[in-house]
Amino acid sequence: LFVAATHGHLEVVKILLEAEANPNRKSKPFEQTPLLTAVINGRMGVVELLLGNLEVEVNSAGSGKNETPLHLAVQKSQEDVIACFLDDGRVDVNVQSSSNRTPLHLAARRGISGIVKLLLNHHRTDVNLTDNKGETPLHSAIRRNHTAVVEML
Repeated sequence: LFVAATHGHLEVVKILLEAEANPNRKSKPFEQTPLLTAVINGRMGVVELLLGNLEVEVNSAGSGKNETPLHLAVQKSQEDVIACFLDDGRVDVNVQSSSNRTPLHLAARRGISGIVKLLLNHHRTDVNLTDNKGETPLHSAIRRNHTAVVEML
């Protein structure tokens, strides 16, 4: 399933899910789920297919920075994937990485106003969560002179 998700083989992913392959099994050595690798490799169709499976743990993080598929979609500026995640009630928009950064922290820090807007329009987004340095997303945007993002926040 991991290999099929990595390479965007939709039909193979579908067959494996129907055969009850474990959609949450993590690969070694990076501890990535099929959903994580689909995001990393920009496989939107696979992301949609996996999100349609109720067994998929949508907030499951990989090793290292403890970042979820939503974190990775923000880092890769994948607005369509982010929109899919935000439409899925299982996704925790405020989930924090090992440095306590939320997806909003990452978008604000990079000055990605389109993604900041998407995240702010989600009813559960908490703009006041702080990272390990005590910074909110607003602090991160101010520090990096991302004026448009500062105005949004």
